[in-house]
Amino acid sequence: MVASALMSRGAEMAKKKVVSVQIAEDLVKSLRLVSALVDRPIATIIDEILRPVVAKMEEEELAKHEKAKAQQKKGGKT
Repeated sequence: MVASALMSRGAEMAKKKVVSVQIAEDLVKSLRLVSALVDRPIATIIDEILRPVVAKMEEEELAKHEKAKAQQKKGGKT
């Protein structure tokens, strides 16, 4: 079951648009090593690690933005 989940995850990754980003060389070396050890693509490893963290950050930052926007509106009406 794990193998099929990983395979479907790989297929999902293949459908996504690919973009380039700059990553520190030492981190790339570590990612290459981990990728080889776990036999999974670097992109999949990065996706699995970053997606939940970025989703949480996005939610928090949007909430802050909306709160600030609401406070500005409230302050502008008085």
